Amino acid sequence: MTTPGALTAWRITGNGRGSWQGQATVTAARRQAAAPASTVLPALLQAADREVPAAVALRRELHASPELGGHETRTASRVAAALGDPNAPSVTTGRLVRIGAASGPSVAVRAELDALPLTEQTPVAWASQNGASHSCGHDVHLAALTAAGRAVRRAGGPLPLVAVLQPREESHPRPRIWSVPGS
Repeated sequence: MTTPGALTAWRITGNGRGSWQGQATVTAARRQAAAPASTVLPALLQAADREVPAAVALRRELHASPELGGHETRTASRVAAALGDPNAPSVTTGRLVRIGAASGPSVAVRAELDALPLTEQTPVAWASQNGASHSCGHDVHLAALTAAGRAVRRAGGPLPLVAVLQPREESHPRPRIWSVPGS
């Protein structure tokens, strides 16, 4: 017996000439999830291209004001807002932002919020001045995750996306695996 609303089976076959056939047991709400990759992927790539300038600006903003592990609330709030859900559930100092259908299967993508306790010594205009540094690239990870999430929100995708904004990646205690009802 299947759960109401569950995606129970899906198979897509292509004939090599752009024609697709598929079999599925899906609810109406999941019909977009069953869309052939030939239509979904180009829309996602086009949406992602449009997000690049905002991602570069966000990366520079996050790089200029990094927060150490356990103190990433401002960073988490900023990224959740950029993803379109400023009220996303908090988990310690991290956030979980679901993009797409409110329940059911999803794809999780993780990025780290915290910075290292290092004084940055670079000449760039967006260099950190607060004794912490995103020398490990977490600002880039967050900006890329945000661009991907915004592209999925704009163009849709085969499954919902859950953005996992992970706190304390660089410090102890190591984060636990999070479980959120309905995810």
